[in-house]
Amino acid sequence: MYYKYYFLLIYFLFVLIACEETSKHTDKANLIDDTSLSVDGDSLTTPVDPVSFISTPETRVPLGAVLPEDVQQIADSNNQFGFKFYQEYIAQQEVLNNNLVFSPWAMSIPLTMLYQGSRATTAEQIQTLMQYQNTKPMTNQAMNELDGWFRESASSADKVRYQLTNSLWIQEDFPIQQDYIDVLTQYYQVEGHQLDMANQPLAASQRINEWVNLASNGEFTRLLEAKDISPLTVLIEITVLSFKAKWLNGFHPSSTIPRPFTLLDNTEVTIDMMLGFDSLDHARIANYQVLELPLEGRQFSMLLILPDLGDYLEVEAGLSRAMMNEIDATLESKHVAFVLPKFDLSTKISLIDLLTQLGMSDSFDGRANFGGISQSSIYISKMGHNAKISIDENGVSATAVTDVGASVTSADVLEISFNRPFIFMIRDQRFKTILFLGRVLDPSI
Repeated sequence: MYYKYYFLLIYFLFVLIACEETSKHTDKANLIDDTSLSVDGDSLTTPVDPVSFISTPETRVPLGAVLPEDVQQIADSNNQFGFKFYQEYIAQQEVLNNNLVFSPWAMSIPLTMLYQGSRATTAEQIQTLMQYQNTKPMTNQAMNELDGWFRESASSADKVRYQLTNSLWIQEDFPIQQDYIDVLTQYYQVEGHQLDMANQPLAASQRINEWVNLASNGEFTRLLEAKDISPLTVLIEITVLSFKAKWLNGFHPSSTIPRPFTLLDNTEVTIDMMLGFDSLDHARIANYQVLELPLEGRQFSMLLILPDLGDYLEVEAGLSRAMMNEIDATLESKHVAFVLPKFDLSTKISLIDLLTQLGMSDSFDGRANFGGISQSSIYISKMGHNAKISIDENGVSATAVTDVGASVTSADVLEISFNRPFIFMIRDQRFKTILFLGRVLDPSI
């Protein structure tokens, strides 16, 4: 029997925006007072701080207003950004055996929200980094359309959850442009909160951490410390992405046994390996193999890239849109017996240096122009994210158990063992948008 199980990926990104002025702001934004909090449509029963503005089904722009090719362009931009970020990140790493997981999509969302409020050179740098080809309104609509596709795809499957939640935390009496608020609520389902961050940083950090804990389903409980909030902090933007799914066909726990995994330096560690057998999309290209594992509903999948022994660094350096195009053109269904390690990875990254190296330098100092967000002079003072992925054969649903025959002798069966470093990604099947991207160099850590 195949044992179906969940794997869970959580990503959150936070952006702290500071004001160059220290004086008290008296021009209060035109904000709506509310006392309810919504996370992906579910209301809290516990009273919380007043919500300044909130997205509702009535405020969200209807889907279907853009062409599929415009949505595809956003998906392609997201993927290309993910590859550039991946390459820049590994180039800055001093330790060779660092695992990695991050979400290009959950970075693209807040970066595009910042892009909407940026002006002049600041906007040009973000646009160049993200390679957006359309106007800001069309980009917003296409982002909304792609997010809507993910939500619809997840809801159509029995055991898939896609949950994207955005929030904006505003210093009391700090003025925000109403046009910016309208865009956030119409296209990005953002909820806004007012806090006295300048005078009560501890209480503000605790309140934000409560929200993150709820939005991440308890996966992250402590995002910010009081020291992260300075007297000049006026805005904090947070994006949380949670993706949870079952394999279409999973692994039987009794087939999991300890096996050796060869690291980049040719030393070995022993790690629990899962055994699978199925008809799967597979490709053999030059010095690497690719295997794609479908998820429940077949709208999402996990794609694995396994370089030949000794060729990992060369294959990783070639990770790009061109490589993915070749992979998609080469994938074909084959009977595959494969071995995959269980792994539980987490990554914490400070983003300012990385994004500066990628060309987005003006956003992080006095040159920043975010006039579309506020008439006050503001810049990004802190930006980072945490991400984690956990894969094993112990699911949260005890009823998801099926039978499998483990003995195969057919000469047509391809055997693949992920017993050495490999690259992984989670993507949708229509637009091939990469939601999560990472690498497993040492599953034992």
